[in-house]
Amino acid sequence: MKLLNTANQEVEAVDFGIVEVGATKSLEYFLYNDDGAFIDKIDIKIADQYQIQEVTVSSYPTELKKDEKLSFTLAWTPTLKIKEGLKVKLDVHYRRLYS
Repeated sequence: MKLLNTANQEVEAVDFGIVEVGATKSLEYFLYNDDGAFIDKIDIKIADQYQIQEVTVSSYPTELKKDEKLSFTLAWTPTLKIKEGLKVKLDVHYRRLYS
């Protein structure tokens, strides 16, 4: 399974850049099933425990057919001002089912 941005490029981390305190920035990403199996029980979590409360993952798919690509949304509402942009990694867990 691959994590893709809107330009269809594989990414390792989500880059929110700099966002003003209290404002929300939403980004669309895709899960692409390049595996030879049906995938279900998909669960996406923020890997960095310090960003869990500020970054949300919504409307992600819970299953993907072979070669299927579906979108999901990530949103960040910072509560503290930071000088650098925010990059977060995602933990994506799933189950493969081969027929």
